[in-house]
Amino acid sequence: MKTTDTLDPCYRQNDRYRPHHDGTFWILSDADGWGLGCDEPVYRVWSAFDGRPTAEVIPGLSAAFVECTAKVLARAGMLLPSLSLAPLARGPANDLSDLQTFPLVSVIILASRQARVHLETCLPSVLAQTYPHLEVILVDNQTTDDSAAFTRSNFPQVRVLPTPKPLGFGGANNLAMKQARGELFFLINEDTEMEPDCVAECVRVMLRSERIAIVAPKMKLYYMRGFINSMGNSTHPNGQSHDNFIGYLDVGQFDGTDQVFTACFGAAMLRRSAVEQIGYLDEKYFVYYDDTDWSFQARLRGYDIVAAPRAVIYHKFNATVSAMASTFKLGLIIHNRLRFAWKNFDFARARRFLWIYLKEDIGNFLWALSTKRFDVARTYVRSRLRWVASWPEVTFRRWQVRRARHPTFSDDAAFALNDQSLLPAMYGRYPVLMAPLIRGHYMRLDRFRPESSPAPEDLIPAVGPMPPFGPSLATKAWRALKSRGVRGLLADTQNYLRWRLDLLHG
Repeated sequence: MKTTDTLDPCYRQNDRYRPHHDGTFWILSDADGWGLGCDEPVYRVWSAFDGRPTAEVIPGLSAAFVECTAKVLARAGMLLPSLSLAPLARGPANDLSDLQTFPLVSVIILASRQARVHLETCLPSVLAQTYPHLEVILVDNQTTDDSAAFTRSNFPQVRVLPTPKPLGFGGANNLAMKQARGELFFLINEDTEMEPDCVAECVRVMLRSERIAIVAPKMKLYYMRGFINSMGNSTHPNGQSHDNFIGYLDVGQFDGTDQVFTACFGAAMLRRSAVEQIGYLDEKYFVYYDDTDWSFQARLRGYDIVAAPRAVIYHKFNATVSAMASTFKLGLIIHNRLRFAWKNFDFARARRFLWIYLKEDIGNFLWALSTKRFDVARTYVRSRLRWVASWPEVTFRRWQVRRARHPTFSDDAAFALNDQSLLPAMYGRYPVLMAPLIRGHYMRLDRFRPESSPAPEDLIPAVGPMPPFGPSLATKAWRALKSRGVRGLLADTQNYLRWRLDLLHG
């Protein structure tokens, strides 16, 4: 089986994508604004391929770097090779003959606001599943268009379940799970599209063991389908949480992933018996962290959370939450991450996370004041006050959660699962390709291995897990102050805080 891309004799730029620089990265985007971000070295490689033979395109960078970058850009669709790329092998197609039973799967689709544009692709993909035993429920969470009528008219086999009032993510899914008949629940967002064997692959993984409570499929970016959106989630010692492998070009390098720390319920299969034992999603979150909370409680009870790399579902990243006011989203994140950490973690770890979040919130609050973002500053104050008011209730819930621990559960062992995660490779809604990522990750994959010998500048450490506390901010600040003065330091500080706020917004 071919696992290496051959260097093409003549690449050319894909003229569907146009470049512009936004002050941080070069953005290569199509007419609809979708594409990827890249730093200066990667952009130099992309822009150099103007139809000349590949052997002539060495723009002052090492031959190995150019070759690897060209192969990656070709797989990403940014460069067009003169020869067709071999399709990526998924392995032999699985039929359903190996399944001894076919438990009923209730696919629960959460629809809110203007959902119809998403349902036009989501619903057909669900109904085209190869798995034969499905119940499909559309939760009409106070949609503001004709989503419910559209579904009833065009997909009569789908049960439309209206909510009595606008509910949060947990409340809407809880309503559906309580009325669903399936032994397994497959929760998905409206802005997704499934590969035909997605449900079957998740069932196959779920049936491996009664200890599996959640199966996390491989979510990929809807508009940049070569790139990963998520395969489980991670929460790191520096307080940051993110989707596993987000922004990485998928060539199967993560398909050996088994256990993951927590799961994203934008697409996840849950076992009914586990839900009945643990309880339904905590509706106090409204949205954000409710799926992470339930996942961690499943681990506390001795269950496993397992990835299903062959189960592929495409997600319109940030599409459904982008309509929320930014301060509303920010307020939810500020409060919910405090609730999650204090409710679930062992005391020492919870205390450390709360201290990290306090320092970060104070820094962001002061930045908001200095830049006259008073709406953001008020959001920090209100969210913190809400947290203080909820502390007695959360502390009682903490006692209940920690008391229910299974004898086999270990906090340290659970958090060790985060070590397999890599630094996110997203910039806003764009997957990003940077020279360190090319040299530290893609150049080490067999598929993109360069034919030339790496130069000394290419021999950098592999891109590894999220560092415990990240690079030293004090060191960076001192360097900026020495090299560019107070204005440079202030500019870097502002950019850093904006980046952290983007991470919070997800």
